[in-house]
Amino acid sequence: MIGKARAQWRILTIIAVSMLLLMAIQAVAGTGTPDTSSRGKGNSGTQALYEWLSALGYDTRRMESGFTIGDADVVIINDPQQRITFDETTELVNFARRGGEVIVATNIEQTIPSLMAALEVTAQEDSVQSVRIAGDQGGDPEAKILEGSGQVLVWDGPRTTRLASAGLRDIAVAVDLGAGRVVLLGSPSIMRNAFLREGANAPFLLHQIEQLSPPTHGGPARIAFDDYHNQAAGDGSGTAEIFTGPLLLGMIVGIFALVAFLLASGRHLGRPRSTRDEGLVPSAAEYVLAVSQLFERSSDRGSVAKRYADDLKRRVGRLTSVDPRLDDEAFIAALQINDPVAAGPTAAWLARARSLAAGKPSESDLVALAKAVADLEGAIGSPLAQ
Repeated sequence: MIGKARAQWRILTIIAVSMLLLMAIQAVAGTGTPDTSSRGKGNSGTQALYEWLSALGYDTRRMESGFTIGDADVVIINDPQQRITFDETTELVNFARRGGEVIVATNIEQTIPSLMAALEVTAQEDSVQSVRIAGDQGGDPEAKILEGSGQVLVWDGPRTTRLASAGLRDIAVAVDLGAGRVVLLGSPSIMRNAFLREGANAPFLLHQIEQLSPPTHGGPARIAFDDYHNQAAGDGSGTAEIFTGPLLLGMIVGIFALVAFLLASGRHLGRPRSTRDEGLVPSAAEYVLAVSQLFERSSDRGSVAKRYADDLKRRVGRLTSVDPRLDDEAFIAALQINDPVAAGPTAAWLARARSLAAGKPSESDLVALAKAVADLEGAIGSPLAQ
């Protein structure tokens, strides 16, 4: 027993020394290219967005070993560190034409020249402090995104649709392609961990994703994060050279020491498997709770009720062929003609949602609204909360 204890202490000592070496690597590598991928936990990463969308019930996945879209419905490209090639651009354009949604956020046009050419879009560098959302983008036209963002790209092109702007400068635009579209955001800050919950950044991004037509496969939308282009190429910053020098030995020693410790102690790596059904579409209550938690810092839960009311109109309209862009009164009048059975309860809960949006609803108010809308979904006969 004593011999085994001493062996474990030796292993722990080796691990401690190895960790010091790894800290030195991190300190030097910190001066290189930041991790902008969906695994990045720092300010520049998009892990918060990835996990939030997963919590909302979306089927999130990563493209890491190569640029392969596969069966995704939405592709998110944030702050690419490598240039998107002509062949990759062709794949993105064809994907959009088939009904897919592509969302690209960057303030460096040199990384997407082929895509800009395919979309007939030009870009100019500029500097802004905040950007206002266009009035038809599912939020308050006074709401701001990219506050304090600094350098951005201003987009221009014959086929662009304004999504958000700073004065007359279009900072976020969409270009329709066939059955789908490409969204261009002039700054990656909107998706970053450090800024996702600032202003209206998160609701704005969610609204863009929700413009996707309902997937034909019947499940939640499949969202692919392009981490492949977030892998920094050899740029002379010194980061890559660290792992080819003497410090590499420290990493190797640390890995072997860790394996030896695990074998000696009978422990194993990994985490408990989640009991949640990952393919399960969230209930209305889960959906509203996930969104309301995002607004807790600003106490702006009224925005949750407003966006949920707009979603209710949009999804009921899709089922009953009523234009959701109509004002509430005209929408209900048209619904009375197309589907009299659904008109009454829809009018009641739409009014309730608008009332909550105008005030400061509690979380219990939002949950009650969600449950009521869930009952309405069943009454109409088709899920509204996809």
